[in-house]
Amino acid sequence: MVADASILPRIPRADTDLPTVMVAERIAQNLMTPSEPVGAARSAP
Repeated sequence: MVADASILPRIPRADTDLPTVMVAERIAQNLMTPSEPVGAARSAP
């Protein structure tokens, strides 16, 4: 998988390394967390 800065709404004036690493970490976290199947009913608390 590849995460790059093309998803950022605006390119920062500074170096893009840190925002790109932050995006990659967030994507990795979402990939590692199990999610509910699409269309699954949520149970009431």
